[in-house]
Amino acid sequence: MDARVPHDQAEPRHRRHRRRWARLAAVTAVVIGLCVAVPAAASAATPTTRTDFVTGAEYAATSTRGSFAGPAIGQFPGTFDAKVDHTPLVADSATITGGTFTVNSRPGVRGTVTGGSIEPRSAPPGCADHELRVRGTLAITAPAAGTGSFDVVETHVQRIVLGQCRIVFATIVGTLVVRY
Repeated sequence: MDARVPHDQAEPRHRRHRRRWARLAAVTAVVIGLCVAVPAAASAATPTTRTDFVTGAEYAATSTRGSFAGPAIGQFPGTFDAKVDHTPLVADSATITGGTFTVNSRPGVRGTVTGGSIEPRSAPPGCADHELRVRGTLAITAPAAGTGSFDVVETHVQRIVLGQCRIVFATIVGTLVVRY
């Protein structure tokens, strides 16, 4: 007995090919969809990390707050403004207690300073310039929630004014890293 279907009852060849191509197209669509979705999901889970070089000047200072501004150069170029709150300096050391920062770039970056430290880096004798190492942690609020850090050297430029050694201005140079 022949297992073949009689010619008049068999499905036409063009329909069989059409069904095969339809299945192939469906499988291809699923594979392409997975190829697009899996990397997108992986990149969504991987935070964006950006680093900028910052340099600037301290434009206002009290015993417990330093305010800095200047250019940010790197992966989100623009200008930055930071206000860093800290305990009073004792032997050029302090604990960072809070503050705010903004990088005016595209996308703009904003957040709060959550902690850190200020430590002496160099303190030459006499009325010479001295350096502080300022390191802090950040909570990023825009363009998306995230974290970050900064690591800068603050240079206090000192001069004798009216017979006393005084800080006449301060500069900073370092890096800013954000992850969101």
